[in-house]
Amino acid sequence: MIKVGVKAVVFICLFLVQVVVALVYKFSLTNGEYNYSTISAITMAEITKFCMSLYMTLWFSVPVREISTSTSVFTSMSLKFSACRREIERQLNKKFVLHTFILAVLYGINNQIVFVLYQYVDVVSISLFRSFTSFLSAILLWIFFSRPINRIQWSAITLQVIGLIIVQYDACKKLPILEIHLYLILMLNCTITSTCTVWNEHLLKNYSVSLYIQNLVLYFFGFIINFCFFAFSYAHTADSPKGFFEGYSMLVLAVIFCNSILGLCITLAYKYADAIIKTFSSACATGAFLFLNWSLFNQATNLTSGLGAAIIFISSYVYFCAVPSSTTTRLESEPNTNQKTET
Repeated sequence: MIKVGVKAVVFICLFLVQVVVALVYKFSLTNGEYNYSTISAITMAEITKFCMSLYMTLWFSVPVREISTSTSVFTSMSLKFSACRREIERQLNKKFVLHTFILAVLYGINNQIVFVLYQYVDVVSISLFRSFTSFLSAILLWIFFSRPINRIQWSAITLQVIGLIIVQYDACKKLPILEIHLYLILMLNCTITSTCTVWNEHLLKNYSVSLYIQNLVLYFFGFIINFCFFAFSYAHTADSPKGFFEGYSMLVLAVIFCNSILGLCITLAYKYADAIIKTFSSACATGAFLFLNWSLFNQATNLTSGLGAAIIFISSYVYFCAVPSSTTTRLESEPNTNQKTET
């Protein structure tokens, strides 16, 4: 069983990264518009993640005994690439590759939905509404993978959703804070996120494929898919379509870098923690966003928002305290690296 301390470290890292990512996305807007192609930015992020994954695959997946210290740099790299290729051929099968391709398509669509949300919705509402992903992820894990969740954890998830409803409802106007179509987009984002979360975790923990090789395949498909999205968008945009590198600035480079780091951090969370830890870290970032919304974006906050965020914090603490017994966490343990790959 993975220790609670490891999950806490993953939780804190994800919390910090997601706060930075949200701020970078918001500051990359100019007068409420993106002066660059968001599809291009995600394509570059996928290339960056692919290169990082390739480096880690070469570094961690090649046995040291195959490379002598006396060999030249060129020979050493050639041996590394050959050993890496053999390892990829040994671990991958058609079913895993197909699952990863579909996952990459969903991620590509969801990334563009996120850009739309940051354009029209404040960061607090986005973060708070993502609390639903913890509920949806738990349901999916419970239904499809028999992941046990005890009553205290279910209570914590329910409490988090109640906190979200409190913050999103304007009692004076007796209306939700946002327009209905924005809630529909948020729901679509949460549904795709939850599906990808559970699906990705299942692939990482139930196939005998290295984390680094899985990332390599996922981000390779991500680059190809997003580049195809850009080509299609460029060809079918009537009014002066943006070029691939048009409008690039330091903030756009920050968007690419932060997206790359976030993607790798989330994958590590799937591998060494569990899916719901990731969604709870998103919810707890809300406390920081409440302050930043007021200090940086001049958006008023109130006691209701503060209490709703407090409920989300408390529910996260309760969830962490409700550690399942060893008999109910078999799916959270490390997979046997010697087990036979699913077919």
